[in-house]
Amino acid sequence: MVFSIGGLILTVTWHSSTKKTQDYVRHWWNSLIDIERSLNLAPHDYAQQLEKAGKDEYRQLPIRIPLLFSAAWILLLVVGVLDLIRHL
Repeated sequence: MVFSIGGLILTVTWHSSTKKTQDYVRHWWNSLIDIERSLNLAPHDYAQQLEKAGKDEYRQLPIRIPLLFSAAWILLLVVGVLDLIRHL
């Protein structure tokens, strides 16, 4: 149980850090799009083309992984608590 609580705390910290990094990257990505628009770089406006295509799976994956780990730690915690209750 102690390891699952510790793992959950570390995973929440990991998620928070990942979220902050994603926000930072998104800020600069939007700045790049603004620069492309102001310079009228078509057809070399790579960032704008990706935005229009709606391909943002890469943005969601780093956020989803800690959520999967959180689910596993919570499951281990529940199993540990149930095992503890059963042995009382």
